[in-house]
Amino acid sequence: MDCFEWGDGYLDRFGLIYVDRKTLMRYRKESSYWIAGFLKRQY
Repeated sequence: MDCFEWGDGYLDRFGLIYVDRKTLMRYRKESSYWIAGFLKRQY
């Protein structure tokens, strides 16, 4: 879920999942694949 930033409102996007605000479809960002691989190697 994205956070509200005082300077930019909801323009900045954070997190591992991208949400299309028109359709509410969710898509994994590249960073989610990286963190999944990292966690698999560590644990």
